[in-house]
Amino acid sequence: MKIISPNNARSCLLVLILLVEACGSTNNSPERYTAEIDPDLVSIDELVHAADNSEGLEAAQLRVMALEALIEDGLLDRAARQSALLTDLEYYPEQLQIRALLLQAQLALRENQAAAAISFLAEANAIGLQQRQDFHREYLLALGHAYRDSEQYEQALSTYLQLENVSASAASSNLSVHDEIWTAIQRFSAEQLDGFASSANSYQSRGWVELARVVNSQKLSIRAQLDAIEQWQRIWSRHPAAQELPKQLLKLEQTWQQR
Repeated sequence: MKIISPNNARSCLLVLILLVEACGSTNNSPERYTAEIDPDLVSIDELVHAADNSEGLEAAQLRVMALEALIEDGLLDRAARQSALLTDLEYYPEQLQIRALLLQAQLALRENQAAAAISFLAEANAIGLQQRQDFHREYLLALGHAYRDSEQYEQALSTYLQLENVSASAASSNLSVHDEIWTAIQRFSAEQLDGFASSANSYQSRGWVELARVVNSQKLSIRAQLDAIEQWQRIWSRHPAAQELPKQLLKLEQTWQQR
């Protein structure tokens, strides 16, 4: 659990005072409120206590901060209690509504409730999430996981492919997305893979289908798989996965060297 250090006690008191003053003003935006308190300096218990002793928008903002910290620390029972107290969100700014719904979806995924997560994400999307690029990657990642956990692998793959485009500017994020794409496509049956291939309408999606096909066709030989991957990389040299192969495929080389 996050705790407050003695050296930061005065600073924490100050930011809490600033938060209360900011929330008392009708001229400040939701982003301004949350910017004036640092959850890393304030304990979860203090955030919950402050939320319990506040009303309206201020209470909702503090509770959302507490919910995020609880999920991050894996305190899911307490997180569920805070989530249940986030009512009447429709009366608050869209930014706060979307943030709360994304957190509730994350909590549902942690509790193996994929259907509930999809419902929260659909509600967030309906509010206008497409216009909020700051939340877009987080939304797609959670949606992909929700489809994956509910064994809707074609929808998961389609979502991860969208996420690959959003994450293209960050190599480390892109590698993580490639791992998710590969995990999803490996769950396809041969018939599903053929069906997806027939509807694939982009260089990106067709490349992933062909990579899965060449790897699956050589399952009896690691060396043959490695040769097939190298040939695929030459043919699909402009494909994102040609530069950043999924970790599972990178491990094939290690396995071959250690045979």
